[in-house]
Amino acid sequence: MSIAPIINIVSRLTRPLAAAAAIGCVAVLASPAAASGTGAISGTVTNTAASPAPVASICVAALNASTGSQVGSTDTNASGQYTISNLPAGSYKLYFTDCTGKGYVAQYYNNKADFTAADGVSVAGAATTTGINAKMVLGAKITGLVVNHASAPLAKMCVYATPASGGPVAGSAITSANGQYTIRGLPTGSVKVSFSDCAGTYYVTQYYKNQPSFSTATPVSVTAPNITSGISASLVVGGKIAGTVTNNAASPAPLGNMCVSALTTGGSFVAGTTTPATGQYSIGNLPAGTYKVVFYNCAGGDYATQYYNNKPSLAAANTVSVAKASTIAAINAQMVPAGKIAGTVTNNAAAPLAKVCVDALDPATGTVVGNTTTNSKGQYTISSLAAGSYKVEFIDCGQQGYIAQYYKNQATFAAANALSVTSGVTAAGINAKLVHS
Repeated sequence: MSIAPIINIVSRLTRPLAAAAAIGCVAVLASPAAASGTGAISGTVTNTAASPAPVASICVAALNASTGSQVGSTDTNASGQYTISNLPAGSYKLYFTDCTGKGYVAQYYNNKADFTAADGVSVAGAATTTGINAKMVLGAKITGLVVNHASAPLAKMCVYATPASGGPVAGSAITSANGQYTIRGLPTGSVKVSFSDCAGTYYVTQYYKNQPSFSTATPVSVTAPNITSGISASLVVGGKIAGTVTNNAASPAPLGNMCVSALTTGGSFVAGTTTPATGQYSIGNLPAGTYKVVFYNCAGGDYATQYYNNKPSLAAANTVSVAKASTIAAINAQMVPAGKIAGTVTNNAAAPLAKVCVDALDPATGTVVGNTTTNSKGQYTISSLAAGSYKVEFIDCGQQGYIAQYYKNQATFAAANALSVTSGVTAAGINAKLVHS
């Protein structure tokens, strides 16, 4: 059984980069400002006017040319100049981003749009590599208005522009008190715009023009440094699914740290949350529609996964219908202690085998219900299993050349021995000896 993970929305996203001009020849000079054994990189940042003017407050980062990790950073002064000091000898890629809020398009040295294409800059000993300059290009802007179904402006709505071809977010903004927003610094191209509720007021995410997904969104063409206006949205309040998760004791106790996910009827993740100590949960921002709800232990431990209403699988789960701006309450679950399967995997010489994948399979369909990988001692435990019958498969994930097999030393799923798992009990000694091919 594949459980979709809870998706955490990241509030600040890195913009993809567009080309901008960079100038200057490179020279290596002695640098008294550099610490002993370290060097520096310096340059000047201007705009692209006929008579280029210096640009202050441009953030400049020196990235390890191999890993992309940041080694040093600074920002330009009023004269557009910068120096990144205390850099160990090596090769770097320079990244220039707009900290001014004016909407300059980020770029890599030397006038490159991405890290891979960026020119490397060498630092040798206690010297300064000079002339690593950049000309910043003003990007395109998108503006619009976000309102509710009654045409009242909505504040604190997040608006994201993502390249129509996919990839990282190119720019973002949050609506003001009057519902207006401006996304700056976009490279020329085509983007798709999404509108989501950063205020936690349960408005449903939508894409321009009134579309439910990225794939169906209407692309918006932008041309730097022009403004594309009127990219607006009217958001609707979503529905909610709420309930309480407890154990199955005679006097049920609430359970915290239980993951609850709303899925499409086909099993795709839509939204989810984690229960607090009270066991209560609420999943909001749901478009009107029909869902199935799954409950599982986030830590993958002592409780068996179940679907609403106390069903063992997605196929058997009861559906939950959600209407716009409504709350479907009492979608509860009583979690049952999980069964487990444990054992050790060795080779024919009785040496433990690490990195062997072990799958618990539905004996009727062969669907993976739970899985894990053996540790350095060849040991494994598959947790969170509902009471029932399973077949176990052992696969050499470490590509060590061992032939897959089923329990108990069987070559095929059909021939595999089924074993029973009881709630709260570990079926131990489910071992395997793998044979090298």
